[in-house]
Amino acid sequence: MGAVSPRFSGFAVVAACLLASGCASLREHAPDSLAALIDRSAPPVRVAGLDYSEITALGVHGSCDTLAQTLEQKRTLPRRELEGSLLPSCQAEVEAALARERESARLDELIEQAWQALLARRERERQAEERRMLEAELQRRQLQQQQQQKQSEQQAASRESRRQDWQQRLVTAAIHGALAELEVPDRPLAFSAGQISERSLSNFLACVELAYPNRGYKISRDGRKLVVIAEKAALPRGRMPIEARFTEHDEYWLLTYLKVAEITAATAQDRFILAQNLVAQSCYGEDGLL
Repeated sequence: MGAVSPRFSGFAVVAACLLASGCASLREHAPDSLAALIDRSAPPVRVAGLDYSEITALGVHGSCDTLAQTLEQKRTLPRRELEGSLLPSCQAEVEAALARERESARLDELIEQAWQALLARRERERQAEERRMLEAELQRRQLQQQQQQKQSEQQAASRESRRQDWQQRLVTAAIHGALAELEVPDRPLAFSAGQISERSLSNFLACVELAYPNRGYKISRDGRKLVVIAEKAALPRGRMPIEARFTEHDEYWLLTYLKVAEITAATAQDRFILAQNLVAQSCYGEDGLL
C-alpha cells in the first residue's frame, strides 16, 4: 500500500476512538480535535517563484527558514499560521529582496551607462584635442611655408636686384672705354693655349675693376701683345698696381703674365689661380664663370 498522509492518519485515529465505547473523553472533544488535525498544511515548495535555496541565496531568513525546515522535515503547520503569518511574511521578504536586487541592478546599469558616457565624452574630447593640435600644426606649417616662400621670393628679388646692379656696374666699368679707344677686340680669355674659359677679356678686367677699384688704366698694344695696368688698385695691403699681359690669338686672348702688387704668377696654373682670386669677390657669386 502507499504511504498514508498525516491528515488521513489523524482522521483515522479520531474516527476509531469515536467508534470505541471507551473513548468517552475523546468523543466529548472530537469536533475540535478533528478540526485541528484536518486544518494543517505543508509549506509550498516555492515562494514568489523561488525555491528555498534561491531564497537563502538572496539573504532572506526568518519566516522563510521556518518554512524551509518544516518542508525538509516533512511536517505540517496549522493553516492559519502558515497562510496567515509565515507564508505572507516570507513572500513579502522575498519580494523585497528581489526588488532590492532589481534596484541594485538598475543602479549598476545606470552607473555603467554613466561610465560609458564618461569614457565616450573623454574619447571625443581627446579626438577633438588631437584634431585641434593637428589643425594647429597644419596652420603652423602653412604659415612656415608661406614665410619661407616669401623669404625665398625676397631673396630671389634681392639676388635679381644685385644681379641687375652688378650687370649695370659691369657694363659701365671704365675698362670698356679704355679698351675701345685702342680698338681691342673682345674675345674669350684663356689661361693656357687652347683652353678657353667662358669669361671674356673685357669681362675679366671689369670684374677685377669692380673688386678692386683703381684710379685709371695704362694700356698699350703692340701687334698681338696687350698690356693692361690698373693703377693704384684698392688692394688689402693698400693701393698698388695690377698688371696683366695678354697675347692675341684668332679665337681668344691668352693670359701670359699677371702681377698683383708684389706677387707675380710665373706659370699658367699660378696665373689661373691668381686670376680666379681676383674676380671671385665681385663676379663668381653672380655669374659663376671661370
